[in-house]
Amino acid sequence: MNTNRIITSLDIGTTAIKAFIAKKNEEGKIKIIGFGTTESIGVEAGVVTNPGQAAESIKIALEQAECEADVKVEEVYVGVAGFHLQDRKVACSTIRDKHDVFITKEEVLELRKKQLSINRPEGMDIIDIMEQKYRVDDQECEPKDVIGMEGSSLVGEYNIVLGSTSCLRRIENSVRAAGYKLKGLILQSIASAEAVLSAEDKSVGVCLVDIGGGTTDIAIFNKGVVRYIKSFPSAGNHITLDIERAYNLTPKNAEDIKIKYGTCLPEALKQQDLVVTIPGYKGSKAKEIPLKHLAGVVKSRVEEILDFILVELHNTNFLHNLQVIIMTGGGSQTRNIKQLSEYHIPDLATNIAPINEEYFDNLPDNLKQPIYATGLGLVIAAFKEEDEEMEQQDELLKEMEQQDSSDNKENNSDNNDTESETTTFLQRIKDWLTFKPFSDN
Repeated sequence: MNTNRIITSLDIGTTAIKAFIAKKNEEGKIKIIGFGTTESIGVEAGVVTNPGQAAESIKIALEQAECEADVKVEEVYVGVAGFHLQDRKVACSTIRDKHDVFITKEEVLELRKKQLSINRPEGMDIIDIMEQKYRVDDQECEPKDVIGMEGSSLVGEYNIVLGSTSCLRRIENSVRAAGYKLKGLILQSIASAEAVLSAEDKSVGVCLVDIGGGTTDIAIFNKGVVRYIKSFPSAGNHITLDIERAYNLTPKNAEDIKIKYGTCLPEALKQQDLVVTIPGYKGSKAKEIPLKHLAGVVKSRVEEILDFILVELHNTNFLHNLQVIIMTGGGSQTRNIKQLSEYHIPDLATNIAPINEEYFDNLPDNLKQPIYATGLGLVIAAFKEEDEEMEQQDELLKEMEQQDSSDNKENNSDNNDTESETTTFLQRIKDWLTFKPFSDN
């Protein structure tokens, strides 16, 4: 186990920017060695709107994490979310020359790579290519089962996730302006899933709901595959704003009262006539707020979020193929949201998910809160991505060694043909190892 490899993740949220620095121990567990957070400036609804302002916040959070970890990092993985995300379902096929030869990982990756050339709307870039299923001749199979099958044709079905080029470039520019390099983009909903879902969750079918500050992100999993993602610009900050407007409070007082007294189920209040007094601003008259009325304000916004989830479940025809809704993110801590969700979406139970600590080596207590699910999940996803790349490199090097061994057995008269074949093979290796849906170049 390489214990010197360091991963740095950056969760650029609407409310806060959080940086995590991590490495693996000898047992392969992830150790968080540095953490930093600061107020998010220049970000709205999960999207960087002012790269210069965002860069200042990014720099502060990363420097805090570097100081705690006592390391200097150069590259960061960043989560991406926001209303600009789109998905497109596509299919691609190939005819196999040797139908009785087992399908290889390289063959599957080559087919997936072809999706980079699909026609897409102007101003959109590919962020991720998510495998849905494959067909070998007339036999359908899940992505995990296709390698090792045999047949004369291979068809892949994919869900292509697209993001606004300008939004993605603003992320890159803000990271660069802070003095770092963007190593990769990872969908925030996928990252959050890594932090809170088990393999069994993804297999049996769940809808993950990540209620952040500026957006609510959903990701639908079934049979171990990400089937659908969507982002909705209504979340925790909007509850705060509703309270601020309803009672003419300062943003700080509105946030404080939401955290201390807010619930989305008025009937759950033990004292229906309880009133809380909020001091006036700089000597102005204090405000008395009935908690039952406050709960009504919170409930209205949470119901809007639940409506969005229900509509997406109906539109995608997944409502009856799932077992449960699993919530995470800061908004999942809203009092009684589980009960309201189960009332609003009665076909599915709702659970509030803790951080899955099995990935981590002694995760600090202060980082076990749902608001850190995305940042921790980015670390997990980045390690998995790099581990997979290293595994692919090892496999290709073995294949290259086998090719070299075969070449040595060829007659001298075939040297020119062998050299050409080897050159083509080496180019395939280069193409495979440099395959990235989104590049910062």
